Amino acid sequence: MSSALVQPVVTPQVAVAVRPRILIVRSCRMAQLLGAVVLARMRNRAAEIVVLSHRGHRHLLRAAGADRVIEVPGRRFGLFRLAPWTLARLRSEKFNEIIIPQMTARPDAHVNLYQMVAALRAPRVTIVPGEEQPQTF
Repeated sequence: MSSALVQPVVTPQVAVAVRPRILIVRSCRMAQLLGAVVLARMRNRAAEIVVLSHRGHRHLLRAAGADRVIEVPGRRFGLFRLAPWTLARLRSEKFNEIIIPQMTARPDAHVNLYQMVAALRAPRVTIVPGEEQPQTF
């Protein structure tokens, strides 16, 4: 058989829409978390809402509107409180935005969160400081 008769099979490229992902760090009470979920949904209805939480809250977070929950051990968040493989896993998710709902507007009480979120390298970070307006960076 001649090679001139063999035609390569070309499959068409199908564009797959990538669903944006928003990470919400559960560092507050449920009321503030619900507000953060509402904010995320208002900004992008199609986004996958992922909540980073400590163990034991999955059912409440799913009921609050989270599409997915990532549970980590411990009781506090922070760059040096996460295992390196957990940090690498979170970084590999390439979140489009990270939202940090806070119970108070005091930034000094949340430095551990800011360091952890900075290490995740999201292009957009929104801080919801207590009852004040959200601040996006």
